[in-house]
Amino acid sequence: MMNNTFLEKVFNPQQYEIFTKKIDQQQFYQWNIAEPKILDDLQKHINLPNLIFQEKGCWGGVRVAVKGQQQEEILQCTPTPPFLTTLFEQGYTLVFNDMQNKVFPIYLMTNELGNLLNAAVNCNCYVTPPQTQGLERHYDDEDVIVVQLAGCKRWQVSIPQENIYPDPQLPYDEAYAMHPCGEYHDIFLEPGMAMYLPKGHSS
Repeated sequence: MMNNTFLEKVFNPQQYEIFTKKIDQQQFYQWNIAEPKILDDLQKHINLPNLIFQEKGCWGGVRVAVKGQQQEEILQCTPTPPFLTTLFEQGYTLVFNDMQNKVFPIYLMTNELGNLLNAAVNCNCYVTPPQTQGLERHYDDEDVIVVQLAGCKRWQVSIPQENIYPDPQLPYDEAYAMHPCGEYHDIFLEPGMAMYLPKGHSS
């Protein structure tokens, strides 16, 4: 049973029951946010102008990604607003890490979700230009929950045919090289939609 304000906005009772079962079974799950108004509240804090300009590039931990990469790259220079804007216009996805340390409502959300899952939860924000792809297909070695705040995004998701245990001694692209996987399914996310990707799923 839900006793948390955030979770009650994200899941209705039936969705919550399904979600907890999917986590236990490590199975993909997609749903619509129970109260879409929560997205409006987040948009006040998480949008490109706010991320780039209002914070004056002092967020730290800003990464960039572009098609052809399997991992985000850490910027080697100060992420000033003009520089980030130029990268975005050139087709780079901007990745703002650890948003729970920077936006209080996100801290509350990750805290409640962490209590539910009995695990540490962090939140990263991906801002991808239209008609572009942020990363090549890859695996994550941890569970992922995606919430679409704005725009639409097409995902291709595949369930692995074997357990994935990346070798931490290998470079990222070798450690996460494609393992045998099943058929890819097209998933289209619009604002107010979310999905759960268990670790090992390819996207």
